[in-house]
Amino acid sequence: NGEAPLPPTGHPIVHDALYRQVSRDEPTSELITRYTAAATAVGMKVELAESGGVLEALDRCLSRHTIKQVLLNAGPFAEKYYLRDHLAGHNITTAAWGEPQCRARAWNADAAITDCHWALADNGAIMVWSDSTFGRSSTLTMPVHVVLLPASKILPDLADGFARLSAETKGQLPSNVVNSAGPSKTADIEMNLVTGVHGPKYVYGILIRDL
Repeated sequence: NGEAPLPPTGHPIVHDALYRQVSRDEPTSELITRYTAAATAVGMKVELAESGGVLEALDRCLSRHTIKQVLLNAGPFAEKYYLRDHLAGHNITTAAWGEPQCRARAWNADAAITDCHWALADNGAIMVWSDSTFGRSSTLTMPVHVVLLPASKILPDLADGFARLSAETKGQLPSNVVNSAGPSKTADIEMNLVTGVHGPKYVYGILIRDL
């Protein structure tokens, strides 16, 4: 009839049962089980630990490789577990994100130890994004990546992840948001699956059940 369409009055009604694979009401114990299964399925090696066993779990992860240099971007965990001193005791040098030359040193690191913003139970991914405390190369340039993941950081799915992202950044989205599910993979080369092409070849998640 030639009249301009009316603007929407709000967000459309979304029925969780139509698009969610994991209910937002799942208890933490079930989220841990779902996340562990999904992350393992995409190639992450999950270490379940209590807060008092994090260093032992970290040692198990690193002992499978020859590690001499680590990029450390683990947020509050670096101080909580005295990670620099612990790694020095194993003759591993560290470069903390934010220090001079940390970007250059990231390219020569054998491993990265990081935290993450959130994890997603439906697909086993972790969510990280760039800001002044977390550089893009923190999770991309080294062959081994160890993620310290409190169980309280596991969300049901990406819908919750985007909601938390928007809330934490107050709608000012960062320049780079990464949902990382296990080791880097590509099948572009004659459809053969190859890991470690454009990111870590080995990814470990230390899932801390009581945090």
